[in-house]
Amino acid sequence: MSHNKGHKRPSAAGGFTLLEVMVSTLIFGTVSIAVMGAFLFLGTSMTRMAYAQQLEENSRRAFYLFNQDVTKATKASTTTDATLILTLPATTVKYAYDSSAQTVTRFQPDTSVTGSIVLKNLTAFDFNYFNNAGTTITVPQSPSTAYKPIKAVQFSFTASLGSTIAGVAGTSIYRTSSRYQTVSPMVFMRNTAPRDLLP
Repeated sequence: MSHNKGHKRPSAAGGFTLLEVMVSTLIFGTVSIAVMGAFLFLGTSMTRMAYAQQLEENSRRAFYLFNQDVTKATKASTTTDATLILTLPATTVKYAYDSSAQTVTRFQPDTSVTGSIVLKNLTAFDFNYFNNAGTTITVPQSPSTAYKPIKAVQFSFTASLGSTIAGVAGTSIYRTSSRYQTVSPMVFMRNTAPRDLLP
């Protein structure tokens, strides 16, 4: 008669082994990092898109105001790379670029102490001038050369908005800044005859 009668053979212990736990943890961690990275990338991309849209809207508003003023102007008096004063029928308007403030401000009349900011977050800005044939005029004009009347004006600028998360500068996935660079159309001043626009 067997002495083992009524006794069950011990079964293998239940649960996971240490190796299985380590592998599972590694897989879970990898998936979590990938998911977090995807969400972070999506978030920064949407932020950059929002900044780009804001810069573009600011640009369109500046183009509109500039076009309205220049087409009404009968004369451009002060003309530098950073400052433009226009003579309109009933007033004068001044556009001034401040590199330290990174803004372009519109003053009406040009002697006003305060004005309205039409562009901001600028890293570069420049006015360009043209004669009635559309040829570029370098300003300020040299007194030794024949004066060339300015008939058209254009401006170009570069603006940026946003930032890079501290500690990971240069890592593109964390960069939330947007850069916008454009040139306005050439706008001719009032009383410029169509024949004057021909070369």
